[in-house]
Amino acid sequence: EFESDETKIISYRKVPEQHSAIVRFAKSRNPVNHPSAMYKRKVVLNVGNYAKHKRTSEDYNLFVKLILEDAKFYNIQEPLVSMRTGNGQVGRRGGLNNAILEATTQKEFYEMYFLNLYELFRNVVVGFTIRLLPKTVLKMVFKMIRKL
Repeated sequence: EFESDETKIISYRKVPEQHSAIVRFAKSRNPVNHPSAMYKRKVVLNVGNYAKHKRTSEDYNLFVKLILEDAKFYNIQEPLVSMRTGNGQVGRRGGLNNAILEATTQKEFYEMYFLNLYELFRNVVVGFTIRLLPKTVLKMVFKMIRKL
């Protein structure tokens, strides 16, 4: 990830490599770097494709549906795409509307039997709280999360 100069990388979004770790990671966060994802079209269509009604989590929703249908995942650990980040991106991730969307997404995962009640509660509390933080604090939190 970079802010304005592609040669000045500020962070990497680290996701687990192996399938079992990817499934565990998906219980709290999107487990795949979507811009570089590759998959079989037929498998995606068989699980209902992307959820068109989703505004911010269509890729996460798709990956959970694939996990529930026993699709196998693998994340290459080499960065394949450079992504611009910055204050505009932070602004799009924060706020009450995004907090509500986050809680709704987590509730849907619970209703799909992907999350248990504890995981739902944990994700809603953490996600809701983070998205209501002031932008400057939210930017620091996202940088810290990227390093986990």
